[in-house]
Amino acid sequence: MTVSESDAVARCLVRKYYAYAAGHEERKVDGSVLDTLAASFEASGFNLRELVLDVVTNEAFSSVAPQP
Repeated sequence: MTVSESDAVARCLVRKYYAYAAGHEERKVDGSVLDTLAASFEASGFNLRELVLDVVTNEAFSSVAPQP
């Protein structure tokens, strides 16, 4: 198995990119969003452009989450 075939690597990329784009570290409330993004990323054949579009068009990206 190569790195590009690893589900763990793909999930990590989704988590890190989402945290970067959203401007905050991953929180428990982000779990379902990350699951959705990871599934979509896999379905796209791990297309990075599609991941970027999915992140910025996701409702969670443009909403303000409760602060701790």
